[in-house]
Amino acid sequence: MPSNERSSSPDLAQPVVLVDRSEGSLVQLGSALVSIRRSPLRRARLVEAGRAIERAASAHPRGCVLLSVLRLSRGHPIEPGFDANARELAETLRAVDRVLVANAVVVEFDGMLAVATRALVRTVWALARPRASMAQFARMSDAITWMLPHARAIGAPDDAASYVRLYREAERRLEDHDAAQWARSG
Repeated sequence: MPSNERSSSPDLAQPVVLVDRSEGSLVQLGSALVSIRRSPLRRARLVEAGRAIERAASAHPRGCVLLSVLRLSRGHPIEPGFDANARELAETLRAVDRVLVANAVVVEFDGMLAVATRALVRTVWALARPRASMAQFARMSDAITWMLPHARAIGAPDDAASYVRLYREAERRLEDHDAAQWARSG
């Protein structure tokens, strides 16, 4: 199938929501995954995320690409010790590494917390030693640009608009949770 046909076909498909929680969401379009996290993954949520990625990849023998966005949120503050489960994160990355071709991590905040978060991501990668291509970015546009050749190689959506669309769907899920929280509290 020519590349331009593959690029246009995802527009017809609807994103599938794999994880829909106030602390994070994960959406899928074919073999492309986009996650927005606003709190650290721990215990049950970490297992849930790993299983969701494995389920998503089960229909894609060539693997998946993952755009992971980390952001701060007043409703989900990152507290001291957020990096205490680096080994558990590395074990989960090892488990899903067989289905990932590339993982672009975007840290959407600045300052010392961003420095610590980037260091944690590098530590997890060092512990897990993934085969998948891994890279960190400060801007989503750079992450998408880096990921597109990996996506193209496995037949995943290979246009930036598909990833922006997935990002917006994941973000909309978080906004819906915020609105529900405000309605309950107000």
